[in-house]
Amino acid sequence: MSGKEVAKYIGVSILSLLLVFSLVVGFTSLSARAYLSPTIYEQVFAKHGFYEQALSSSGNSQVSFPKGVLQEQGTKVIRNLLSYINSETENLDLVITLDASTLRSSVEQKIASLPECTANQQAVQGENVVCKPAGADTSKLVTEEFQRRGITADKPYTVDLAPILDKEHNLGEVRQYVSYFRIFLIASFVFALLCLVGTYFLRDSLSSRLRWIGLPLVSASIALFLIQGILGAALSDQFAQPSSSSTEKDLSRSPLVVAVMQDLVTPLTSSIAFYSIIVGIIGLIVFGCSFFFKTTTQIPVKEKKK
Repeated sequence: MSGKEVAKYIGVSILSLLLVFSLVVGFTSLSARAYLSPTIYEQVFAKHGFYEQALSSSGNSQVSFPKGVLQEQGTKVIRNLLSYINSETENLDLVITLDASTLRSSVEQKIASLPECTANQQAVQGENVVCKPAGADTSKLVTEEFQRRGITADKPYTVDLAPILDKEHNLGEVRQYVSYFRIFLIASFVFALLCLVGTYFLRDSLSSRLRWIGLPLVSASIALFLIQGILGAALSDQFAQPSSSSTEKDLSRSPLVVAVMQDLVTPLTSSIAFYSIIVGIIGLIVFGCSFFFKTTTQIPVKEKKK
């Protein structure tokens, strides 16, 4: 084997490894890209009734949000947040808006369900109404509470979630990272294409070219399959033991959050597994086709001596 052939063999080997790496990174990133779309969150949150508990906890605890309005506002917040992160808008609008009539009906229903105040107990403690005075008119009590908070019939009740979701003011950095992620995603597939082209031209016969392209595809498929298995197991273990506690400190281990996170993980692992199968099938077909072409080698012909 000549020095030129050795150099080609080393070059195509390096390109094959780089091809496997770029394909694994590219398809894993492509699977993770789904989390930049609101669809997955809307479906999972609606399935588990996440709006009713998560958004109601962000406002006054006395407000019982109507289900339809709550889902509408929750969807609005998710879409606006992702639009901001994806640099589709410069305005971070995370405001929940309820008209006064809807809010009044919800508050009246909530206060009506409260126990009567005991002797020397104040109905309002801090920002919350904890009990209702004996014989008190619920409608009047709500009117007084609205006046205290400055809520009128022509002024909707609003809750801005921006200070809650962006306490550390890091969303600007997240926007920048998402931009880098998109560039990285495109670059990984462009690099994979270059590796394919380089592999094709470094081999002389069609049979060899198909084998050196098919094997990296199969290897990438196996790597993707292993990644989705390891990733799925790791994330499932992370949220496998929900806690029955509903306290704020233990919120991340609550049954609701655990169920939501498990359903959010599933699309990622399923997508990686899907790409693993597709890449594997293509790789096997390409590799199999190499056996239908004979490897041609050039046999040097000695010149006859005169």
